[in-house]
Order: sequence, then structure tokens, then C-alpha cells
Amino acid sequence: MASHPFGGGNAGGKMNCYTLASNLGLTLRVVADMEEGKLPSPMAREYLQAGARAIMQMWRDLEEQEQKAIA
Repeated sequence: MASHPFGGGNAGGKMNCYTLASNLGLTLRVVADMEEGKLPSPMAREYLQAGARAIMQMWRDLEEQEQKAIA
């Protein structure tokens, strides 16, 4: 799983709500740059990966909550 571009697994531990929001905000920076016709920041890939990791964590959390509700 470590070769996955979004990290995979839970290597860095679970992000708190502030970190989740911050990482999603980084993706908005890339979107804003693209919308304005600017070349995205050199960090654009890292920003998008951070946002993707946040989304994947929220997805896993949602799946866990659904499984608990079923059980």
C-alpha cells in the first residue's frame, strides 16, 4: 500500500479535524491558481496529495461509522 500516491494505510496516524480542514484548504489553493490561469504552485502535487489523504481518511471514517451502525 505504501506505493499508492496518496500514502495508503495509516502510516502518519489519524489526522485531527483541524489538519483535515487545512489539507483540504491546500487543494483549494491549487484550484484558485488554475482558475486564475496561473501555473499552480510548485507544491501543487503535494497539496493535492494532502487533500486526497484527508478525503481518504474521511471516507474510511464514514465506512467505519456505517459498519458500527449495521452491527
